[in-house]
Amino acid sequence: YLPEQTQRFVKALITLCILCVSLWTGVAQSSEAKLVDEYPVYQRAQDLNYGQVLFQYHQGNFFEALSALNVAKLRSGIQGHGQHPELVEGGLMLSYGMVEEAKLVFETLLTKQISLSDRNQAWYYLGKVFYLTADDKRSSESFDKVQMQLLRKEKPHLFHEMLYMKGLLIGRDHSIKQENKPLMLASLISQIPPGNLWRQYLQYNAAVGGLAAASNANYEVVRSVALRDLKRLAAGLLNQIDELYSQSNDVGAGERINLREQCLLSLGQLYLQQGDNQSALGVLREIRKDSLLSDQALFAYSVAATNLGQHGLALEALTLLKERPQFTPWLQQVP
Repeated sequence: YLPEQTQRFVKALITLCILCVSLWTGVAQSSEAKLVDEYPVYQRAQDLNYGQVLFQYHQGNFFEALSALNVAKLRSGIQGHGQHPELVEGGLMLSYGMVEEAKLVFETLLTKQISLSDRNQAWYYLGKVFYLTADDKRSSESFDKVQMQLLRKEKPHLFHEMLYMKGLLIGRDHSIKQENKPLMLASLISQIPPGNLWRQYLQYNAAVGGLAAASNANYEVVRSVALRDLKRLAAGLLNQIDELYSQSNDVGAGERINLREQCLLSLGQLYLQQGDNQSALGVLREIRKDSLLSDQALFAYSVAATNLGQHGLALEALTLLKERPQFTPWLQQVP
């Protein structure tokens, strides 16, 4: 038995709880609806088979994703996703080096009635196919048909990679005047966020790309600009590497370490060309002995040390090189 006042209090409390639950349910449903609306159809699994494909794809299990996609096609197909599974299939084929097969997928896709988004991505992938097969003209033509802002909004990682490829195409295009290329490359670089790897790769290529094509008249200017840009890039990469290691992110740091060492090797070689052997030693000794670039770095290091009369250091580097397989012409000079 509860006093009448207590009964009224309990009833009021129950009513309040019911109201709170109703409000919470409404907010949750509203949030869920908003969350669903934020993602386009091709990013939501309308089909269970496609859900399995996307799960494997986003886990990085590309072979399993491609297998699941083909199994789904042989069974009942994939419903509710339009032509997007074909885009995924073509992209997976590219990742396995199946360039001709991917090319056929994208060219066939572009002959169909597809959404603007899918068509835009198909032109991007077709441009990448031609880029990988060194068909620069058709690659540029395909990239020119991509709606840049749409790709930037929907697939920023593809947009950044495309800017990188466009930058390399500019560097290889002999119809573009050499003096115009730095501004064109700078425009592409500015559209990629600072710290993004595609930006850093393009910065590296822009820094060294003009050296071979520079005329004797302005070679010193081009070389000094390359030295400056490579120093900045190497310093920025080192800061990022330290930050990633502090977050225990070894995977993110690994690729930046390789790019930084490529910058250091290029710096060392440029310093050698200038006769600045001390600076060459300084940057080359920062490259790891087990690096992919260590053979070239050790050889350049031995040259710089010899020029400085530090024969002990030179012999130490050459001894390390002598123990390695000598399949390249420049390594055969070591003995």
